[in-house]
Amino acid sequence: MHWDEYPNGRWGDSRSPAFGELTDYHLTQVHTVDEADRKAAYGSQLSGVADVNALFAKFLKGEINRLPWCTALDVETNALKESLAKLCDSGFLTINSQPRVNAASSTDEVHGWGGPGGVVYQKAYIEMFCSPAHLAAIKAALPEHKSIQYSAVNTKGQYETSAKNKVNAVTWGVFPDREIVQPTVVDEESFLVWKDEAFGLWLSQWKKLYEEGSSSAKVVQDIYDQYMLVTIVDNDFINGNIFAFMDSAVAKLGK
Repeated sequence: MHWDEYPNGRWGDSRSPAFGELTDYHLTQVHTVDEADRKAAYGSQLSGVADVNALFAKFLKGEINRLPWCTALDVETNALKESLAKLCDSGFLTINSQPRVNAASSTDEVHGWGGPGGVVYQKAYIEMFCSPAHLAAIKAALPEHKSIQYSAVNTKGQYETSAKNKVNAVTWGVFPDREIVQPTVVDEESFLVWKDEAFGLWLSQWKKLYEEGSSSAKVVQDIYDQYMLVTIVDNDFINGNIFAFMDSAVAKLGK
């Protein structure tokens, strides 16, 4: 089976024939949720970014059932929930992640894919929104963690990265009598396409819940205007610890 027979999603290779308009299929369930349900989840008002941080953490704790970017957690996220919630409380607003996996069976109940007889691998990654100050903390922590790379972009399209290559495989599998299968890559071009929808959801799914000109609407607008969309990848899929890196970044906030 050629890897293009696997869905690409936003973590897809823009060179692939399967890569298309993200809005054709991405987050359809989120987009169809009515305003009353969203307001029940996100609250009738926001006093500041701390309220937003807390809502992201509540989603990971199962206290609310949706965010504009996600309506359910993947099974493999269960082991990460506590660490991700702590990051959200610290202002790193996570919307996507996966753990590292080193040589799991392709039939593993949590991490398996691709059919029987194979061995699968994953690099840990986290996708998030954060302020420029939080991004500076991420960059300050990089020298202590050589296996980590980041990419970041804002609504204006201003992009920066520590990656040396534009495409990085983060999920792959080895199967009998087949080429290496790579269903998931972090791809610069698809990341830059996705950022328009990712940022747009702040406005279409969250800001619109509040009266124009209200303090709550301003909280969301300021995040849209100022924050960065960031991906963190740990290239060490054998011994890496992406949360140790993020702990270092949290420790550098305000320094």
